[in-house]
Amino acid sequence: MSEWGDWEHDAMMDEMFESISNEAINDFKNETQIAYYWSHKDLLIPAMNTFKSAKELMNASFFTAFTTSIEIFLKTGILKPIVYGMIHNELTAKIITDLFLSHTGILRYKKALIELCKATVKLNLEEISGTQEGIKLINEIEPIQKIRNKIVHQGYIVNEEEHARVFNVASKILDEIVVPVLNGIKYKLDDNGRINIMAYST
Repeated sequence: MSEWGDWEHDAMMDEMFESISNEAINDFKNETQIAYYWSHKDLLIPAMNTFKSAKELMNASFFTAFTTSIEIFLKTGILKPIVYGMIHNELTAKIITDLFLSHTGILRYKKALIELCKATVKLNLEEISGTQEGIKLINEIEPIQKIRNKIVHQGYIVNEEEHARVFNVASKILDEIVVPVLNGIKYKLDDNGRINIMAYST
């Protein structure tokens, strides 16, 4: 794709994300999002498997695996069901979510993710503290993705500090974003990544 074509494509994606965040959100139906999770109880198992596997590695694969789990947690586990909650035609929802999921870089879907979580499940991602002082969790993802790209394309060797950082960020995203979103609609995530209805005490 030419530079002009890239610009046109990016501009189109920006416009679409803006429209979804500011307009389609008004038609959000919580029960549709809930139904999506109910129909896809295994949605987060791949992310959880990747997360667990990464714990057993202490090399470049470790870093890449944790970065991949972060992306699956956010895009497949959070963003996709919310879009399905707004767009009630399954085919249209699939087309739009496929566009979202085609971009690995957090900058491409960060604004939409923040606005959608805030408006639909009342979770403000911009208020969640990160693993490093003075940095919000949502802003720690892009630097991690850049390191992952250096590993893949330049053979970069990850140091111990970077190993610790990606583990801490992935863990915090799971504990402070994924789990609260599910709990907010009365679901829970088991240790294997399967989604279940929360048990009610009598």
